[in-house]
Formats: sequence, C-alpha cells, structure tokens
Amino acid sequence: MLIVRFEQNELSERGFRSMISRPPDKLSQVRYFARISLKIILISTIACGVFVHLVSPLRDRSFVPNSANAGSIVLPGVTESNWIFGAGILAALLATNVTLLGIANWLGHHPLIDIFQPRIRLKRIISEVIVWSIVGFCLFWGLWFVFLIYLMAQWLVD
Repeated sequence: MLIVRFEQNELSERGFRSMISRPPDKLSQVRYFARISLKIILISTIACGVFVHLVSPLRDRSFVPNSANAGSIVLPGVTESNWIFGAGILAALLATNVTLLGIANWLGHHPLIDIFQPRIRLKRIISEVIVWSIVGFCLFWGLWFVFLIYLMAQWLVD
C-alpha cells in the first residue's frame, strides 16, 4: 500500500514539474484574460443598467412622458450626447471583448499552421480578418442599438 502511494506521489510530482517547466501557451493566456475581462465588462454593464434606472426621470412622480422634458433629473448636467457616448463606449468594449474571445476560440480549433503554402495561408488570414471585423462591427451596432433602446425606454434620450 505504501509503495503504491509513493508511486502516485512520484507521478504527480513529475506531472507538476513538467507543468511548471513548460512555457504557457499564448493563446490560452489570451482566452483566460478575455474571459476575465468579459466578466468585468458584463458586471459593469449590469451596474450601468442599474445606474440608468436609478437616475431615470420615470422615478419622479411629476414626470410626464412626451413633454420634451426627458433627461436625468438627478444629473441635470449630463446631456443626451453623453448618454449616447457612454452607450457607444460600453458597446465597443463588449463587442471587442466578445470578438477577441471568439477569435481566440476559433484559432484554438482551427490553427493557421496546418496550411503550408504561403499564398493560401495569407488568403486565409485576410479572409478571417475580414470575417471577424464584420462580426465585431455587427456586434457593436447591435449592442449599441440595444443600449440606446434601453436609454429611450428610461426617457434619458429622446
């Protein structure tokens, strides 16, 4: 029984040593940090949504919709363009992060090293850059519209 435990410990120590001596994979680091930053951005998106709800003029009982008095009653110095700019920044951060996470996962399953001809590799890289740029652009505009609709629903933007 003691010999078996000793062999298991020896194997686990060798596995642990090989794990330490092996350099970390850059793609897995990108995925790891992209997931962490995605969680941070999602938490900040939820916090911004709660903040928008708290400063919404709908919380004031004297507010009348469609009376040209939209905007924050609590923060009168914040204009509509500031709210739209903030929605754009939040959408850009979220779209960029999701796109980078998608690229990292895509490259993990479809490496570019398996193509040996340089022309085919260059065409594939260019086509993937174009595809992922379109995906990121569509994500940005979709998220921006969702955030803008939420701001309109809260009567912060007319």
